[in-house]
Amino acid sequence: MKKSAEHQRLQDHLDRKASWKKWGPYLSERSWGTVREDYSPYGSAWDYFPHDNARSKAYRWGEDGIAGISDRHQYICFALSLWNHNDPILKERLFGLAGPEGNHGEDVKEHYFYLDATPTHSYLKMLYKYPQAAFPYADLVAENGRRGFGDLEYELLDTGVFDDNRYFDVFVEYAKAGADDILIRITAHNRGPETASLDMLPTIWFRNTWSFGYDAGPMGDVVGRPVLKQLSGSYSGANIHLSHLAAGDYFFYADKLDENEFLSPYGIRSISKLHQDQPYTFWVVGQPHTIDYHPAESKSGLFGGNSNCRGPIWFPINYLLIESLQKYHHLYGESLKVECPTGSGQMMNLGEVATELSRRLIKLFLRDGNGERPIYGGSRLFRDDPHWRDHILFNEYFHGDNGAGLGASHQTGWTGLVAKLIQQSGGWKDGN
Repeated sequence: MKKSAEHQRLQDHLDRKASWKKWGPYLSERSWGTVREDYSPYGSAWDYFPHDNARSKAYRWGEDGIAGISDRHQYICFALSLWNHNDPILKERLFGLAGPEGNHGEDVKEHYFYLDATPTHSYLKMLYKYPQAAFPYADLVAENGRRGFGDLEYELLDTGVFDDNRYFDVFVEYAKAGADDILIRITAHNRGPETASLDMLPTIWFRNTWSFGYDAGPMGDVVGRPVLKQLSGSYSGANIHLSHLAAGDYFFYADKLDENEFLSPYGIRSISKLHQDQPYTFWVVGQPHTIDYHPAESKSGLFGGNSNCRGPIWFPINYLLIESLQKYHHLYGESLKVECPTGSGQMMNLGEVATELSRRLIKLFLRDGNGERPIYGGSRLFRDDPHWRDHILFNEYFHGDNGAGLGASHQTGWTGLVAKLIQQSGGWKDGN
């Protein structure tokens, strides 16, 4: 039988050439109510650490999460949190009944499925079914508590929360390009008959090894606290650096090449288009403050009301992104490829992504098949009149959806960088 790539990964792991099993599905779906987390004087783990306490207490010996992974020592953990806009709490871990709560003992009350996995964990896939209505925590506890040993258990399906297919299918996939290089893809499908809201919160964190009185962690191998911080200036725009004395240094990159979010036909938007329908609101001293997506001029009086950083395309940030992509491509070459645009199935190295962003920015100034330059927003005068159509403006910023020029009209200080993009691309016209 011909050896597959997975055969080779297994052999490399056995030969200690690459630690392919360092990262895997080692994160529990439930650490609450376990003996290892029981420090009660009477030895009742269920009562000492129930599900309702899990979101506000730190675990000592193990973490938990939905469809999660971790390193083999569980120092660095990743999992998915969800919110359907109806639950009183985030869905961060599986819910179940403690031993004394169930009429037949402990039992998980969720629906999830393991769909695929390789021996080295080079590929993993899981499905979690998340109701759109409020999760019936109290109903499950109360009804199972009412039933006796002679009764059937009261299951999640019995509550009616999945009626009319009003739920989300949430798929979580992991694919390794290397022992420490992991791509994570999260896909959600609304199976119900109507539009419904879902917030997906990919979460990365450290297991707490520093709050229990150990000088070097419970296993004696971690001195001091690890560090997690957000970085800026590299290709994803949402990068996180994790530094752990025992586990090492890692970087976590979020996708910015989704045309439904940041990636416009004319460059990278300053805010995700997702917030056009899903504004983000936070409260300060009882007052709401909302951030949403405005592709053109500002709808706020801030900064004089004549500038907008809530969605349009700005040349400075796009140019810095392109420059960073080129530098990272110089480092990684063909060994690192990403899907661009997201969902297209087309894989590009980082240099090709930089070229694609350059192409979209240059396209702002070029005539399309109808003889229109996007920067002029459909103006017939700039399209048809020979005394107007060849005069180019360098606007301050550009419409996040159609590329129309906005703000100051002669902002050559940064929009003039398009000349550099054209130069390093060797010129660009009609896709060549």
